[in-house]
Amino acid sequence: MVCCIDVLEHIEPDLLDNVLDHLCSLTEIVAFLTIHTGPAAKFLPDGRNAHINQQPMSYWLPKIWSRWDVQTVQVTGEHAFYVIAYQKPRLELPDGQKLVA
Repeated sequence: MVCCIDVLEHIEPDLLDNVLDHLCSLTEIVAFLTIHTGPAAKFLPDGRNAHINQQPMSYWLPKIWSRWDVQTVQVTGEHAFYVIAYQKPRLELPDGQKLVA
């Protein structure tokens, strides 16, 4: 199980796809992701809000759907939700190379 709890909103937008791809590659069965969509109470030294990637759920879900088979999406507050998702089926070649079905 891969758990990513209150992390993704801290990832620079231009690096987010790489991080999601990596999390997906680590997921053997299920992933549990929580995402906060609003501002954090803390700020970075450069003055930016600590949640540097504040986006609505409509931004996050297509990115998640493209990588996992989503089982559950649950809103948990005004600015938060979680996702439970399964690894998409994979095919494995004789040399061990994995292909997404």
